[in-house]
Amino acid sequence: MGRLHFTHVLLLRDGQIVHQGLREECLTTAHLSSFYQKEVVILPYKDTRFLVYPA
Repeated sequence: MGRLHFTHVLLLRDGQIVHQGLREECLTTAHLSSFYQKEVVILPYKDTRFLVYPA
């Protein structure tokens, strides 16, 4: 099976939309830190993938 690609993201917390929009605009350190309610670091992993770690 080939890789699945997505263009848009919807981040939900407690049934409420936290962020939505294009993948490149939503999956940023600022938005993911806000979503997880703690600082995170985003590291590239295997071409188009990435890892999210607590800072």
